Amino acid sequence: IPAQLNMSRPNEICSSPKYAEFLHLPHGIRGYFDYDEAMACARQQKKPLFIDFTGHGCTNCREMEARVWSDP
Repeated sequence: IPAQLNMSRPNEICSSPKYAEFLHLPHGIRGYFDYDEAMACARQQKKPLFIDFTGHGCTNCREMEARVWSDP
């Protein structure tokens, strides 16, 4: 876990990701812009991390959002 993260309040890292107001994902999925922040939260919760690369004009990306993200 990166040294700059404040782990004195362990739930704080997962409660509000940086730049959350700019990232709106379907189906109530929480996303992170910051890889280190996402990894720290995943480690804290003992959960795997799903990395999704997408683009605004990506047809296959919209298909995945509709079919995969909607049925976790």
